[in-house]
Amino acid sequence: MGFYKDGYYFVRSEGHSRADKDGFVKRAILVLEAKLGRSLLDSEHTHHLNNVRSDDRPENLNALTNSQHATLHMKAKPNIKNRYQLALTQPVS
Repeated sequence: MGFYKDGYYFVRSEGHSRADKDGFVKRAILVLEAKLGRSLLDSEHTHHLNNVRSDDRPENLNALTNSQHATLHMKAKPNIKNRYQLALTQPVS
């Protein structure tokens, strides 16, 4: 039995290298590892292609390096400073 937290589904997998202190790991990690036929490297992150955290279908998951994943999400979501600067350039109606 598992649970949702912050949109991710967690399942018990005691002994897994990415399990928390209670033995739970994100289901996406287990699904992606099964798809790849290996454990994720410490430098890899699970990415949901459609950005739906609970969609753990193998075809929706991809392994990215931590830096690739951060870059991808920074492009998708400009930081607060950039959003503020953009708002200042927009005409007021």
